[in-house]
Amino acid sequence: MSLRARGDGLSRPETKKPESSGPESIVVTCLTCHERIGVSLAVLSQVIRCTFCEAPVHVPSREEVRRQEAERRQAPAPKNEEYAIAAADAPPPESKPLRAGAEGKSQRAVPTISLECPTCHELIKARVGPKPGKTKCTFCEAPISIPDQKTVEKWRAAEVKPRSAGEIGEYASGPVPESLPPRPTTVFDRISEIRQEAIPDPPRWTFFSGVFNLPWQSQVLVRWIYMSIGFTAIVGIGIVLKGLAAQFSGFSAGVAIAFFLMPIIWLVFFTVSYSSACSLHVLESTAAGLDQIEAWPEPNWRDWMAEMMYLGWIAAIPAAISYGVALLAATKGVPVFITVPSVLFVIYPISLLSALEANSIWVPLTLPIVKSLFRWWWCWLLFYGLAGLVIGGLVAGATYLIVSSLDGFLLALGPLLAAAPLIYFRLLGRLAWRMTTKVKRKAKKNHTKSTGEA
Repeated sequence: MSLRARGDGLSRPETKKPESSGPESIVVTCLTCHERIGVSLAVLSQVIRCTFCEAPVHVPSREEVRRQEAERRQAPAPKNEEYAIAAADAPPPESKPLRAGAEGKSQRAVPTISLECPTCHELIKARVGPKPGKTKCTFCEAPISIPDQKTVEKWRAAEVKPRSAGEIGEYASGPVPESLPPRPTTVFDRISEIRQEAIPDPPRWTFFSGVFNLPWQSQVLVRWIYMSIGFTAIVGIGIVLKGLAAQFSGFSAGVAIAFFLMPIIWLVFFTVSYSSACSLHVLESTAAGLDQIEAWPEPNWRDWMAEMMYLGWIAAIPAAISYGVALLAATKGVPVFITVPSVLFVIYPISLLSALEANSIWVPLTLPIVKSLFRWWWCWLLFYGLAGLVIGGLVAGATYLIVSSLDGFLLALGPLLAAAPLIYFRLLGRLAWRMTTKVKRKAKKNHTKSTGEA
């Protein structure tokens, strides 16, 4: 050990730094998800959890890593080969020996083979030797078995021969078996059958066939009963309020009316909204050419309210026009309560069909509907006449019963009030269908034949 002189007269022995015992950390790869993880090395090997998939990952010890790096450093460096042009009289290089394959054909020896890693499915090249061996995947370092040369030659020399007909199993053609008579079907068999609907024939009379008896048809009867119950209840509460107003006066009458006010408001909204929804479905189905109404509103009062507001919004512009015409007619002495309903009765169906034709509530009038007023004028006149009879007869009967104080007969207005909108929108749907559909009538058969026909 040598001593070195220091400025203060003291000396210290020179120490040699210990050789590096290997890296302190290493990056390992998860064999499941291929996540790369930095791990500090320990004296002993360890197993950690992957930070991504929590699969177990093996971590070698510090000594194993040091040994692997030492072997890697001791490996000979690759030599740089130099190429030169051979002389003209130089013999050709010897080719690799050939091996006899199947059926006497010679095949060149297989030096390498492509193998698939069973863990990460990485394709690697491996050299085939006379004996089986093992190698590691270049991506996940999983062990992979390498077959020997004889096994590889058998793989390549194996000839795929077609299987015999007996092994495959062929079916011999024979006589067609007799079909058994069909058995009687059950309820579930009839339900599973494909439903086929034939296009119905057009009505014989557009504004009469299946119109005035619509509320009492099988598919409409239940809805008409619900509507009748609602309108009858409204009329009944109105009769009670009329009797309370006649019997009490002042504050007592106000308290009695206020007690029935909230129930009658909700009852009116539910009944009128449900009637509006059913009537609108009748109009759309009839205009589409359906005689049987199958699409009905869902049992959701919010949807009923929306369809009632739809019909009310379309009536806003015709009502404003009707009021303006009534103000002008009032100057000539015509009462307003007569002018407004009359003008609204004429304008409202035009506005409703225009909104449906344009598929928008913001279009109160369209050109096709205006043209139909001239082309199909007789259909419009027939619609107005029949609808006027229905509405006028209902208003006249109600007015007579109210004026005559026949309160018991007023309850009969409930079913009539329920049937009136169904019939009205049925007539309007037949009008729309007649204007948009070409009706093909069956030609009459000519029973007389000319003598020259065969």
